[in-house]
Amino acid sequence: MSLKPKKLRRISNNTKRAPTASRDEPDALAVPPSVYAMPGSDLQLATMLLIGFVDRERRRLSTKYLEKGCPEEVEARRAIARLLRSNHPLRLLRVHLADLFDPDLVSEARTIEFVFRRQGTPTDHIRNTDIAQYVKRQLDHGVRVTKAISNAANEFALSEGTIKKIWNIYRPYAAYLG
Repeated sequence: MSLKPKKLRRISNNTKRAPTASRDEPDALAVPPSVYAMPGSDLQLATMLLIGFVDRERRRLSTKYLEKGCPEEVEARRAIARLLRSNHPLRLLRVHLADLFDPDLVSEARTIEFVFRRQGTPTDHIRNTDIAQYVKRQLDHGVRVTKAISNAANEFALSEGTIKKIWNIYRPYAAYLG
């Protein structure tokens, strides 16, 4: 049996199958055309963010992208999050995401880059939890807090002030540290 893509055809409930769907895939992948036509729909916003949109500038067509930080870009990010957390079939969105992640694809103009949300050195939660567990174990063995903090500073080659800050954050959760 051939797995060639089916031709686009109208389905009885007025939807059309995605162009890349194969005959073995269920009609659950069918996307109603109205979803793409609705301005501001999550799928349309996601597509605008991922692959851009057509802009008619001085009667000429060009590809435009949402500007970083603009309200539409922020709402498009929220739309993608909603779509990814939903139970809806996301065939086209998955293809666009895959194209953005693929390092070998040269036809896509944009790429995804992972950056930290804040400037400066990122918080190392794994290290901080390890330090808090060390202090907790010291306390469980009867060592005073100041001595436990001093021991942790020597063990992890950090200042006592840094260890104290970490312990003050984790102290309310000490019962869960193990």
